[in-house]
Amino acid sequence: MPKRDILINLRVSKEEKRIMERKAKLCQQSLSAYLRTVGLEKDITVAPPPELETIYKQAVMFKQPRFANLALKALQHYGGDDVGNNKDMDN
Repeated sequence: MPKRDILINLRVSKEEKRIMERKAKLCQQSLSAYLRTVGLEKDITVAPPPELETIYKQAVMFKQPRFANLALKALQHYGGDDVGNNKDMDN
């Protein structure tokens, strides 16, 4: 990892700071890491809420295909393509 010893001061409003902090949290990054990612035009990945995978697994376990499909669709929206590859709902 490159040495990060240069400080950049940035003036923003309270609302702008709140928005940037919220977006960083959604990506499970610190504000500094998030701003570096955006500033360097790297891809940003938003992490799904941890409860969403739990909902999916419980829907499969309790044979609730409608809820499982909704949760799976939401997880895939976040990039969770490996979720739901099993065929537990077919049993």
